[in-house]
Amino acid sequence: ALASFAGLPPVCCSMRARLGLWGTLIDLSLRVRPCRCDDSERAGTSPLPSQLVTCVRSGRCVAFIGAGFSRPAGFPDYADILRMAVAHEEAQSLLSDKVAGDFADRLASERLSQKELDPIQQELTSAIGKDVICRIFAQILWGRTLQEGGLMHAQLSALCRIPCAAVITSNWDDLLERYVCSGRLGKQSRTAQGYAAVLGAQLPAEPGGAPLLKFQGDPSDPSTFVLNEEDYSTLLSDSMYIDFWRELLRTRVLLFVGASLSGGYVNDILREAWHAKCMEAREQVDGVGAHAACDKLQPQGYIILNDVAASEAQLWFREYGLVVLSYNSSATNWRGNLLYLEELASAVMAADTTQVC
Repeated sequence: ALASFAGLPPVCCSMRARLGLWGTLIDLSLRVRPCRCDDSERAGTSPLPSQLVTCVRSGRCVAFIGAGFSRPAGFPDYADILRMAVAHEEAQSLLSDKVAGDFADRLASERLSQKELDPIQQELTSAIGKDVICRIFAQILWGRTLQEGGLMHAQLSALCRIPCAAVITSNWDDLLERYVCSGRLGKQSRTAQGYAAVLGAQLPAEPGGAPLLKFQGDPSDPSTFVLNEEDYSTLLSDSMYIDFWRELLRTRVLLFVGASLSGGYVNDILREAWHAKCMEAREQVDGVGAHAACDKLQPQGYIILNDVAASEAQLWFREYGLVVLSYNSSATNWRGNLLYLEELASAVMAADTTQVC
C-alpha cells in the first residue's frame, strides 16, 4: 500500500500545460485553484461502458480504492516513509546508533525498488515492534488537511456522488473515512461482521452511509495491520477472508480505482474465481475454447489504468475478468481517475433504469 504512493502528482489543467515538464514535478493542487478538465483531456480516456453504469444504478457495484487514488494528497513515497520512520524519535530510542545508521545507509539511495524496500520495512518492524511502527505510520499518513477545490478533494467528492453499495480499500491513510460524503461512510474491520456489512450492503438512499472495509487493517489497531510477509500469509490462509472475496465476486461488480493489483492478496483470488467461471462456461458449450468461453462472460469488474494498449487490456480480461478503463497520461494530465469518476457520476444520474446488470 505504501509503495503505490510513489509517483508524479497531478496539477491544475491549464497551469500544468503552461509549465510543461515542470508541471509534472510540482504539485500545485493545494496552492492553485484548479480548473475543470476540458474536452482535450476527456479525449484521452476510453469510452465508459454502459454496463458499468447499469451495475452502479442497480446497487451491485463495490468500489475498490488503492493507494494510487491518494497520490494527489501529496503523501511521501514508500522510501521517504521508511526514512521518516527510521528518523522518528520513538524509533531512534529503540535502535542502537549502529542499527539506525545501517537502516539510514540502506535507504540513502535515491532510487529504491519495492523489492529492495520491503525487506527493510520488515526488518524495521521486527527491530522496533509492530505497535511502534503503526503509531509512526499513523502520524505520517493520518490527519492530512485537504484544501477544498484541489484535485484530491475533487476525486473524493466525485467518489461520493457515485452510489456504490460499499467501498473496500487497501489504504492505511484516513482520507476516505474523513472526507468521502463528509465522513458518513461506516468503517468496518476485517471481521465476520465487517464482511457481512459489505456483502449485505444495499444501495444507499442518499450519498454516504455505505460500509467502508479497510482490509489491510488500520494503524489504530496493530492487530489488524497487514504489513509483512507473515501478515499476508496469515491473511491468505484465513478461510473467512477467502470466502468473503469469493462471495463478493459472485454477487457484486468491482470498480478498481488507483489499484495496480501488483500484490497476490487480491489478484490471485480474482484469477481463481474468473478461471472457474470460464471453465464452467466452457463445459456448458461443446467445442468452445477457453478464451472464447471467457469472452462471452460478463466482467467481474472494471479497473482504471493509464496507458494500456488494446492487446494488454484483452489480457486483463482473460486473466482476471476485468475491463480496463484506460487513459492517456499525457493527454489527461494524469487526471484519469477524476475524469472517469466524474463521468460515471454524471452517467448514473442520467441512466436508463430499465437495463439490468
